[in-house]
Amino acid sequence: MLRRFDRALLLRFFTEGAVRAGAVITLPLLTYFLGAAEFGKYALVQATTIAVVPIVSLGVGFSLIRQIASAEKTETISRFVLTALGLVSVTGIPLVLLVCFSADLLSELIYQDASLAGLLRIAAFLLLVSVWQGVIQEALRARQMTTFVSFLNIAEVTILPLMVVFMVWIDVLDVAHVIAMAVILRLLASILGVTHLLPPKAFVDLRNWRLSSSELRSLLAIGLPFMVAGVGEWLMGLGDRLVIGVMSGAAAVGIYAATQVLVSVLSSWGAPFWWVLFPRLCHAFELEERNRAYRQARKLVRIFMVTGTAVAISLAIIGPEIVTMLFAGKEQVARSFLVILLIATFVNQAATPWEYAIYIEKRGKLLMYATLSWGCVAIILNVLLLPYLGLSGAAIAVLVGRVGFAVQIFVVSTRLGHGHEIAPAPWEFGLLLGVACGGLLVSQLVAAAIGWGTELSTIWQDTGQLAVFLAVFSASYLVAFRKYLRDQVFRPVALGK
Repeated sequence: MLRRFDRALLLRFFTEGAVRAGAVITLPLLTYFLGAAEFGKYALVQATTIAVVPIVSLGVGFSLIRQIASAEKTETISRFVLTALGLVSVTGIPLVLLVCFSADLLSELIYQDASLAGLLRIAAFLLLVSVWQGVIQEALRARQMTTFVSFLNIAEVTILPLMVVFMVWIDVLDVAHVIAMAVILRLLASILGVTHLLPPKAFVDLRNWRLSSSELRSLLAIGLPFMVAGVGEWLMGLGDRLVIGVMSGAAAVGIYAATQVLVSVLSSWGAPFWWVLFPRLCHAFELEERNRAYRQARKLVRIFMVTGTAVAISLAIIGPEIVTMLFAGKEQVARSFLVILLIATFVNQAATPWEYAIYIEKRGKLLMYATLSWGCVAIILNVLLLPYLGLSGAAIAVLVGRVGFAVQIFVVSTRLGHGHEIAPAPWEFGLLLGVACGGLLVSQLVAAAIGWGTELSTIWQDTGQLAVFLAVFSASYLVAFRKYLRDQVFRPVALGK
């Protein structure tokens, strides 16, 4: 029995906060010392790497959660984990060699810029270690080793900005060195993770390096839809950077990527909820305790809806000035552009529990086709809108893809009997929207009455408006939902063993 607070959830919030703090420290260093064009090259190479990760990983990371979340024998866990690592190595190592030998041709074909060939070679190794790290961390997640995963995440995001500062100090900072440092850190994290998860004897027993044919089919059958869905997710979330790079240049990618890093604060806010939810849903469904699973899902969705709304509006108020500061006042973004991206991210995060419910029902193919289809829609809209609307066109394309995908999976989940079981009551959405709009309106009126727009600089004006909004929003919500908070949010919840 866990009373009042979920310790694993709080730990993941602390971890996501540390990860985001590391990104907040690293991002200004890179944008300031590299500039928009060089940072754009960094974002382009990263986006390309992430595009290939789901293909190389074969989706076996998510599949491991289903296979070992409730496993009791160490031998079973070892066989699945080591076989998964072997599979992704078989797909990843040849690809790394191919990229290294043909980087000049690939950089010209993909980026229309042969100067990126060297970065592409280093990124090939980043791809391989990222896949290893992803598989190992999903295995740790399945075993609910939250503390150790948090340690690895925090260590990585703490060391990277320190190394960036060191490279600035010795005057060797460039994109190639930053990517190479990321390769080293992820390789070390992978080694520490797998040695913590499995006993030493597991690595020398050759029987642990292969599954039976039925187990292998099961691993791939669950994983392959995740692989295709991962490609679709990339099309909706990162494919736009490649389109922007080809059509508008590296500098535009730098501005867009920096804004997306700011928007990802909202993703990081939602990540702890879904990080703890998925393995618990798997465990509860395995034990045929659906009501308990639904209660936990509803609770997490409710808390995210409330807190995520406040985070999104906060970022919309102060975000444009932050992006301007990142580029030392040389670049600016429109608030409407930022708001569109925030709405798209909020919708994507809020839809995650229904996505998990479909996966657990072994309907991964439905999600595979949905993600890929809406990802293609997003890319096509990007190509069509970018020449006329600029970066706002790219943001609209992302929003259409995210909303379309969310609506489709909610409809599918409802047909499977999960849709309304996970969703909070409609009145909660209406009251929350009223509280949010009221807080935003009051903050605008206070700013106008005090005259912040003429007496203070823009950044201080936005900061003051943000403080007023958060105060009004928090007070209004506590008054409107006080009984609900006492009975639902802070009520003891049995989580099982």
